Amino acid sequence: MKKLKQTILFAVICFSGGGQMFSILGSTIVQFVLIIWIAIETQSELILGLASIAAFGPFLILGPIAGVLVDRLNRKAIIIIADATIAISTLVAIFLFYSENMNLLWFFLIITIRGIGDVFHSTTVGAMMPTMIPQKHLGRMNGINALSNGVVRIIGPAIAAGLLIVWREADLLWADVVTFIIALIPLFFISIPKVATTLKKGAKFSFFADFKDGLKTISNIKGLVPLLVMFMVVNFFFTPIGTLLPLFVTKTHGGFEAEYAIVVIFMQIGTVVGGLIMTFFKGFRKKALSSYIALLWIYTVVSTLILVPPEMTGRFWLIGSILFLVMFVLPVINVSMITAFQTIVPREKLGRTMSVLGTISSSITPIAMLLSGVIGEYVAIPWIFLGSGVLGLLISSAIWFLTKAPQLDDSIIEITEQQAIAALGKSMEITE
Repeated sequence: MKKLKQTILFAVICFSGGGQMFSILGSTIVQFVLIIWIAIETQSELILGLASIAAFGPFLILGPIAGVLVDRLNRKAIIIIADATIAISTLVAIFLFYSENMNLLWFFLIITIRGIGDVFHSTTVGAMMPTMIPQKHLGRMNGINALSNGVVRIIGPAIAAGLLIVWREADLLWADVVTFIIALIPLFFISIPKVATTLKKGAKFSFFADFKDGLKTISNIKGLVPLLVMFMVVNFFFTPIGTLLPLFVTKTHGGFEAEYAIVVIFMQIGTVVGGLIMTFFKGFRKKALSSYIALLWIYTVVSTLILVPPEMTGRFWLIGSILFLVMFVLPVINVSMITAFQTIVPREKLGRTMSVLGTISSSITPIAMLLSGVIGEYVAIPWIFLGSGVLGLLISSAIWFLTKAPQLDDSIIEITEQQAIAALGKSMEITE
């Protein structure tokens, strides 16, 4: 009962109804404002691709470092410092917009700093969840996390698009600063458990040793390495969608802030629906297989974006509906795989191992972002979406059927059974 209360407390305060929800709302508003500003200001696929690299680069470069530090240092302090860094970068952006000095150089610097803060924040939250939530509730809590994130990301674009009609960009950016202050409040009341490998005062640690330990943990899990290769492919071919979507709406289909907001809101409604299902559904026993099937659906649906006529009345609602069907199944993949990793990886190694997992699976994403921008200068965006969907489907299927990726499900089932036996044995000892 005590564990269940901790589960509910953590889910409600940190993700559903607490400060982190407000923090995500502020970040979503800022992200919308900055993306639509750069898209309309430059009308360049290449600049949009480079902006995506600047925002994503910190995840690739600093992900392993963040994972090691999260396993060793005070996790609450890391969250506070990371969020403060993001808020300060927003204050700089506000000043630049008010003084009319915002330019591409400042834009790239600000989104890079925000990316640095975000990588430490997300890595810390992902690593501390299993230490506060019983294993049997992990899948459901990850579903709640996806659900609450989706709800906030629906509200954010809607607020931003509506207020941009009467307010300036700088006025909306204050939302990030205010929500940062609100997000601090729950952190003072939540006790974040320390893991066994927490660094003691005056002690030293070897980053390379911890990083190598993370790699070793991954390689020892049957079927995980080929599945990671598959997710590298997923990230590569799904990247053009996220990178070029603003220009697909504004340039290809002649939309503006309101139309882009419609599309984004549809996408996030899909995430909410998928999150709801994963919240009340315990999840699939074969998590790797369910993720692969979900990928086939995503690639197929994304390919249909080429069929949307540029001058069709209601085209933005149609684009949003198509992307709703894409985002609807993303929580199946995210919740299934996150829960799987949190189950099979020892808790004291979660930070470093999951950061290594993220770094490997996303290692070629910057290349995809750059290629999206370069190719987009010469090839129509709808054709890029079609090519990404078809190639992603074919290559992912080849990896699934020609490698040992399906064996990850066997590893998950085996480890889960071992943990259940160990928990039963411990319970019997206590009873005796």
